[in-house]
Order: sequence, then C-alpha cells, then structure tokens
Amino acid sequence: SMVVCAIGGVYAWVHRNKDFSTLISPDYLKDPDHCPTGHGPSRHLLQSDDDDYNPTYFMEAMGVASGVSIVGGILLGLLALYLYRSKPHTMVGVSVGLQASTGGHSNCLFNHRCPSRV
Repeated sequence: SMVVCAIGGVYAWVHRNKDFSTLISPDYLKDPDHCPTGHGPSRHLLQSDDDDYNPTYFMEAMGVASGVSIVGGILLGLLALYLYRSKPHTMVGVSVGLQASTGGHSNCLFNHRCPSRV
C-alpha cells in the first residue's frame, strides 16, 4: 500500500497545475466567472432561488446517521464480547489470523531479531 501511495504522489506531482500560483490571486477569487455554480449538482443550492433547502433535514439525517453508527458500534462490541466469552479458542485463532494477514507483527513470529524478543 505504501508503494501505491508513493506512485499516486508521483503521479499527482507530475500532473499538477504548474500555473496554480499565478492563477490563484485575489482578483481570480473575486471573479464570479470562476465560480462553479453552473457546473454540476454539487453547487446547485447556491444558484437555486427556491427555499427548498432546510437545515432541519440535514440535522435529522445527521442525527439518524450518528445514532445508527453509535448503536452499531455498541452492538458490534457486545457481539465481540459474547463471542470471546462463548468461543474463546476460536476467537483467539481469528484474532491471530487477522493480525498475521493484515501484516501486524506477523514477521516477529519468524524473525529472531524482533524487538519484543531482544
């Protein structure tokens, strides 16, 4: 994954806008022709004259999303506790397998110079 990040960084550096420092100026930022209001749905609310936008809709959706995340996290934690109490050997095996497969300290199992063994 580090190699992919490095390749992405090199790609972004090579394909950057070399005129960025000359384009971004107070005059450029004040020019309404550079505002992307008319392009795409991301700025639709800025050009809309309707009063369809209501902050309470956002707050309701945010509350639902936060509530679902909190309840889901608590349920997953309780499920993990239940599984560790009911099937401890299986869960330890799963934990070790996940740690080894995700590159945790799995190299320490076979490396005699691991910092934890010194």
